[in-house]
Amino acid sequence: MTDLRQYILSVITAALISAILSETAGKGSGKDAVRMVCGLFLAVSFFTPLTFRMETDFSKLYRNISEDADREVSSGKAMAASEISAVIKKQTEAYIENKAAQFNTALTAEVILDDNSIPCKAILHGSIAESARTYLEVCCTTELGIPKENLTWTG
Repeated sequence: MTDLRQYILSVITAALISAILSETAGKGSGKDAVRMVCGLFLAVSFFTPLTFRMETDFSKLYRNISEDADREVSSGKAMAASEISAVIKKQTEAYIENKAAQFNTALTAEVILDDNSIPCKAILHGSIAESARTYLEVCCTTELGIPKENLTWTG
């Protein structure tokens, strides 16, 4: 409301100044020049706040769109990272279980990933022969990078 009041007062002030200058300008071509300058002054006084207001609205709109886009990008990155982690976990578990199946052993693997989606720990469920266990330990440490001390055997 104060913005509207200020706008109306500035237009009225510009109109009064223009009227006073037009009346005191005298006659002839000088009066025409003063009237033209006063008309331009009045037009600028009238339109400048409107264009500034539109520019401010567009700036706010752009800022809001930009902030929304940043939020969506962050959300998308988090979602993609989560999906990548799930795929890595699932494929690593399947890899260990397939290696165990080569020894005709039913083994269930549960892999734990670190913050960078790298396998760092494995919990292996099922009974397994010592030779198969040694083979799986070597596979997990050399091919998957899981330290031997982070392999937990149950069953």
